[in-house]
Amino acid sequence: MALHNMEYRDKKKLSENPNTHKDLLLELATSDNYIIIRNVAQNPNTPIDILRKFAKDESYWIRSYVAENPNTTSVVLRKLATDREWYVRSSVSTNINITEDLVRALAQDNKWTVRAPLAYNATTPLDILKNLATDESPDVRAMIVRNPKISSNMLIRSLEHERSLKDPYDMVIWGLYENPKLPHVAKIIIETLYGDML
Repeated sequence: MALHNMEYRDKKKLSENPNTHKDLLLELATSDNYIIIRNVAQNPNTPIDILRKFAKDESYWIRSYVAENPNTTSVVLRKLATDREWYVRSSVSTNINITEDLVRALAQDNKWTVRAPLAYNATTPLDILKNLATDESPDVRAMIVRNPKISSNMLIRSLEHERSLKDPYDMVIWGLYENPKLPHVAKIIIETLYGDML
């Protein structure tokens, strides 16, 4: 297939398609068009060598797309987890293939925007979720109560933590209330104490 004769929209479709052959993705990776490069970086069928190359791209957006790609190796994720740009580290936090040691390191990141995706990532170990449930950032705590792995006991602990605060965060309260795992008695407590947040 001659890509050089192909129109932009067709190249774009190829770069987005997860079934595009690796050889075509290799050729598309040489494009000077940002959208094509972005799509190749996100494509789960992109060869590891291209992801490794894109992980060094000057654009932090491209590095962040590599960090989110489920095909990105743990070696590349480890490098991106120390990126100077918080957005790239945040993208590593969303990757379902993140290793536990990287989760533990990123859970200590000084940017809440890096910790919040970990709070929602279903692969984050329970002990880290427990620590993040009392995070200083309300946005991190709001993501915890939406984590698909969270237990009803942890939801109750989150409610207790919010109740202990002078100003509980409405997104945490709302997230707790909406979670089907929250026991009925806890929903009644929320309705009684925080009905105005619902």
